[in-house]
Amino acid sequence: MDRYIPNRSAMNMDVSAMHVCEHATPSMGKSTPYHQALTLTMFGVPDLSAVPVYKLTNNAANRMEQGSTPSSVRRVETGVVKTVSALRIMDAPMVENDFYLNLLDWGEMNVLAIALGKSVHLWDHQKKSHSQLVSYRNNIVTSLKWGISSNRHLLAVGIDNGTAQVWDTQTKQCITRIGGHIARVGSMAWRGPTLTTGSLDNTIAHHDPRMLNHQITTLRHHTGEICGLEWSPDERMLVSGGSDHVACVWSKDFSRTTPLHVITAHTAAVKALRWSPWDVGILATGGGSSDKTIKRWRITERTCKLQHSVDTMSQVSGLVWSQPELHHSKQLLSSHGPVSNTIKLWDVGGMALIKEYGGHARRILNMAASPDGSAVATLSADETLHFWPGFDAKLATKKRPRDDSSLLTGLLR
Repeated sequence: MDRYIPNRSAMNMDVSAMHVCEHATPSMGKSTPYHQALTLTMFGVPDLSAVPVYKLTNNAANRMEQGSTPSSVRRVETGVVKTVSALRIMDAPMVENDFYLNLLDWGEMNVLAIALGKSVHLWDHQKKSHSQLVSYRNNIVTSLKWGISSNRHLLAVGIDNGTAQVWDTQTKQCITRIGGHIARVGSMAWRGPTLTTGSLDNTIAHHDPRMLNHQITTLRHHTGEICGLEWSPDERMLVSGGSDHVACVWSKDFSRTTPLHVITAHTAAVKALRWSPWDVGILATGGGSSDKTIKRWRITERTCKLQHSVDTMSQVSGLVWSQPELHHSKQLLSSHGPVSNTIKLWDVGGMALIKEYGGHARRILNMAASPDGSAVATLSADETLHFWPGFDAKLATKKRPRDDSSLLTGLLR
């Protein structure tokens, strides 16, 4: 039976929740003249019920139909806002609405991994095909991270029981099971063959999955859940972010169990972490709902200096840099929760806002970019997965792969 998809474009669940707390009763989804005029202005149709929504199910995986989508990109140019349709929307039922989890990752083989409740799904962006990797009976998937291997497509899967598993996605076989935590594994990062895991138990662990006794060392400093982990491009430093409002920078030396630097400038959870591929030691960090800032740091093993801070006016859930070998200029994409629930594209120099992508009805939980940066995916608490245009290619002859089936919607089950 087809799953009913509500008209989320006419809703804002986070604002509604606020109104409920204030004992207000907002009117949502009513077809008043005002709503019709607003809908016509935003989406080009007076009634969203006339917009077709199609689904992709496992029973009809090859039957895909084209239709319009209400999502848009708001492009700011000389004060004029232009609307551009999203590339694709997929329905993502059962997604865990938890800011601290990392449920989306895009691998070098151009395959997107998505965690939906107890299951892991794979979307091959080149082939436009969907498959299910695994579905657990009793456990929730809490994090995903692609690894790099010369002969295997490896995906690390963090679970709510404190363990992680490494899967070969080609054979769909679990090749390693990793322990070491007493609570859920909400964040992970690879450094070569080494897998680093962060947990609700406030610890970080380094593992070598090739070894029988895989755990190398445990790092302790955070007093809250580890919700962000990333190794620098040169693999010399690891940054961790926590629900304790702290980011820590760690040495590549596994024998050193105290952080090189402790960043306490944020006033909310630090989940969004991203090292710059343009300049060595440049780190961007984003704060949660009571902070709302993106901060840029210059970091060496001895120094940690704040370069810039910008108030985004919304919870920051993810960050993605443009790439020097592929893109024209230094730019940064940020994904957001309340109040905007959008993606924002920034010019890194002065952190000036270039454009804003809108379309989600609730907060964006995770964001991931394709290997060439031409597309960006966002997973939201509104139970949808959106695909957006990414960064502009450096060469005019280097075109984004054509998506003849754009403006499609699908259902991941």
